[in-house]
Amino acid sequence: MTMKLSRAVAAAAILGLSFQASADTYEFDTVTEFKAGSPNNVITGILRNTTTYASTAFTMSTSYSTVACIPIFLTMMEKPGRYYLTLNVDNYGTYQSLASCALTLRN
Repeated sequence: MTMKLSRAVAAAAILGLSFQASADTYEFDTVTEFKAGSPNNVITGILRNTTTYASTAFTMSTSYSTVACIPIFLTMMEKPGRYYLTLNVDNYGTYQSLASCALTLRN
């Protein structure tokens, strides 16, 4: 029984390695909408150095790093043209998880 359990654990570990996340980065010039909800949160705005509107959907963990992004989203919306917003999102295939965000003052 122990040998079967060990094989099952090893198989699960190997399978888990094949589903590693890839990271995507989104840079917004302007944020026009932030929707918070289940199952996904959505940021919509104009991508940096373009005139293209884009939306990205993601889940947020309860970690401090992603919860701290909410005031950054609001600041971005309240002061258009003052900042750039960078989102780093881990892509797990069936869902995306917000890894980090950054607000950069424009020159």
